[in-house]
Amino acid sequence: ASQMPFEDGHFDAVFLFDALHHIVEWRKAIGEVFRVLKSGGIFSFEDAVISKSPLYLNDFLRHVPFGVSGMLEELERTGFKIEKYHKVPLLPYCFVRAVKSGGR
Repeated sequence: ASQMPFEDGHFDAVFLFDALHHIVEWRKAIGEVFRVLKSGGIFSFEDAVISKSPLYLNDFLRHVPFGVSGMLEELERTGFKIEKYHKVPLLPYCFVRAVKSGGR
């Protein structure tokens, strides 16, 4: 996910389901999604927002912890416009719909 074999601007949409928190280089993966999307393309995903575990559960489950604010900031820094964000109450899951704005 952090180095996709597709041309720039190849896809109209990219969807991820419960995957980003398993990618060590998740920031780079967001950049790759941006790269392979056409201008105006949609990045829609559902993911677990997992904090650091003092019990090493992240290592055991192969989860990469990241916070909501860091994830949303990275999307915007990369060039995405966040159209919709929804955090599931009482659970560590969120849904995001972002659009590739401008070129990078």
